[in-house]
Amino acid sequence: MVKNGLTAEEKKIVSFDKIRFLKFVELLQYTTIFYFIAILISKFLNKYLFTTKEKEIKKYGFMKLSFSIILQLFILIITFFYIRKIVKAIPSIASLISKDFIPLTTLEYSMHIAFVFFFLEIIKNLKLKISLIEEKLPGILNKLFE
Repeated sequence: MVKNGLTAEEKKIVSFDKIRFLKFVELLQYTTIFYFIAILISKFLNKYLFTTKEKEIKKYGFMKLSFSIILQLFILIITFFYIRKIVKAIPSIASLISKDFIPLTTLEYSMHIAFVFFFLEIIKNLKLKISLIEEKLPGILNKLFE
């Protein structure tokens, strides 16, 4: 324990140097890119692929609902896979500013937070299906364990 001030580990956590600043620049860059891609792709998926009406979805049984969710998630995972590849091809602004900066270190944070949560929120069809499965799940589990 250090008497006067922070330990080396604590100083490393709270330091704000050039590399930390560039990480924030890169986070902002990829958050912005993923935001706009999420809007475009989700609008496309909602209009052309995930088109089942709410009234029809509410009639689904547990198995059909589960299969439908799994299929939608599979399509979204494939979509994420290719979008990530496309975004990785875009050079990091931070790496252009400094040769000491290692690019793409913040890509996963941006993708998981800005893209996945926002993207899944926009796809109403999937959100409805997940809420319906949550309602049906206790009844299914009770039948299984009676």
